[in-house]
Amino acid sequence: MFFRAILISTSLCFVQSVMPEDALLGAWKKSAHKLWVKRLRRTSSLAELLQVLGDFVGAINEDRLYECNIEQGSCNFSEELIASFACMPQTTSAVALWLVRLDALIAPYLERAHSQKWLEISVRAFQIFAILKASFTSGKHAPKQ
Repeated sequence: MFFRAILISTSLCFVQSVMPEDALLGAWKKSAHKLWVKRLRRTSSLAELLQVLGDFVGAINEDRLYECNIEQGSCNFSEELIASFACMPQTTSAVALWLVRLDALIAPYLERAHSQKWLEISVRAFQIFAILKASFTSGKHAPKQ
């Protein structure tokens, strides 16, 4: 049981770390997060893990998750996910399944964010390349003959 709780707490830490920034409430981003991470690291039982996970669920901005759902074409998934937390069985399997469902909810958002980041990097690299090319072709940095 202990090792399953460790695996789930590790999964929870990962899911929390990749949550879209605006999917968590403002108070979470400031001080509550640091305390939450410390508590998560100290969990040694399923009961403690459920308490820590409950704090995380309480910090989720449900409106933002709802918007993610609309973008995915499923209006009820985030509502069902949040509502199911309170009544899910108190087992490691149920917690693991709940985390997989949360991960599935935010995965498309992360893919778009990752694609957008690469697009921004590519545009910036092209701009730098254009500046360097202009600099070299204008004669400022042309090799002397």
